[in-house]
Amino acid sequence: MFDPTIFDNLKVVLEGGLYDLDAEELISVIGRVDQIDLASMSRTFGIAVKLREGKVKAELRLSSGLLDFAAELRGVSVVGAQPGAELSIEFELPADPVGIGRFDAIHRHLHQQWGSEAAIGYEERSRFTTQPAPRRTIFIATVAFQRKVDENHIADLDSLLEHIVESLELLERQV
Repeated sequence: MFDPTIFDNLKVVLEGGLYDLDAEELISVIGRVDQIDLASMSRTFGIAVKLREGKVKAELRLSSGLLDFAAELRGVSVVGAQPGAELSIEFELPADPVGIGRFDAIHRHLHQQWGSEAAIGYEERSRFTTQPAPRRTIFIATVAFQRKVDENHIADLDSLLEHIVESLELLERQV
């Protein structure tokens, strides 16, 4: 009989929670990816959402690698390492460019919302084409949790999804 991994269990809960929010018309699911990388023996699940009429996109990413699967399924682990999955959220805002005042407001909110549980990083990306189209710049804020998550965190996932919706609402006011 198939015994689902930590990754599988977390994926099902996160995916179901986001599709429930979509059914309640709080958000729209606008993309998803479920990849198995045979070269590195890893899995990645990503699901992108936005508010119904929003411009800001959030992509929740869950990933797990060979060491996690080996530790969980075969009891083979690195000393002190616990099996689990890495979790991050990437917020993408249209920006041309993000001014320092707006950046400060975004940083304050994300730090207040996600606290010391996550590392928050920022980047600005510009896309150019060979066509005579204007350059498109986007601002990315990444919230990466500093420890792995496992089934012990399942009760916290509803709160995490609420935080994502709250962050989207605040970031929409910054666009």
